Amino acid sequence: MNPRKTLENGVRWVYGAATSPLRKGNVVLFHQARSGSSVLADLMGQHPEVLWGGEIFHHFPGRRQDAVKKLKGRMLYAGRRFYGFDLQLYQLKPIGFELPDFIAQLKQLGFTHFAMLERRNLVRLVISALNARQSGVWQKKGQTKPEFKGIEIDLETAMLQFLETDQERNVVHDARGDYPVSLIGWLDYLQAGYDSLRTELNQERMLSLEFERDIETDPTRAYRMFCDFLNITPAEVSPRLSRTTPFTLSEIVVNFSDLKSYLTATPYEWMLDG
Repeated sequence: MNPRKTLENGVRWVYGAATSPLRKGNVVLFHQARSGSSVLADLMGQHPEVLWGGEIFHHFPGRRQDAVKKLKGRMLYAGRRFYGFDLQLYQLKPIGFELPDFIAQLKQLGFTHFAMLERRNLVRLVISALNARQSGVWQKKGQTKPEFKGIEIDLETAMLQFLETDQERNVVHDARGDYPVSLIGWLDYLQAGYDSLRTELNQERMLSLEFERDIETDPTRAYRMFCDFLNITPAEVSPRLSRTTPFTLSEIVVNFSDLKSYLTATPYEWMLDG
């Protein structure tokens, strides 16, 4: 590493450690993939009173003690600013935690605020994930034209279709437990994750956000809600990321008629109109 960079990091760490007792609190954002978390995290990261760490446990190789150590270290850099990070639910088991004891651990570390971001239309979530896997575009900066490739979804093994080349496929397989790899199984797994979050966070200082209501049309709405949640004045920020899959399902899903028949008379049928 560049000696100057090393020195700057050292100074930031010392200053952060010295001023961290003045911090108002810490916040975690729980979510599933393809739910608008990246755009919200980018907006919060632009706020001068917040240090946003992002998905710090993405591809994390360590276990419980290593994860706690990493989190403690990241928190010190925040100093008196709010420290925040976000986490996908499937990332818990690889670091040795279940949701209830992870929340308890965060509270021991001084986390005061807990937020969840839900995408109600899980079919759109899945299609967005498959499109990202196929196109290789997980985040889109600015207003450039989104990648468009037709998706033929394998209804019986949709989860395997997504995980086929994923470096974390074994992790996700373990996290899904007994849920089948079919599209319905995947949707059930995602819904169960949101339900468990609501149950576990019910007694905490909690903010509940929805992609469709708070981010899809105007992501600064979610940003302002998050600032109010932390009791900080919203700073001037600008959305720098945009949607990767702004197409109708009938446009992007090659076998849409099969998908429609598959989901008819299920709790997920309404999501075809999204």
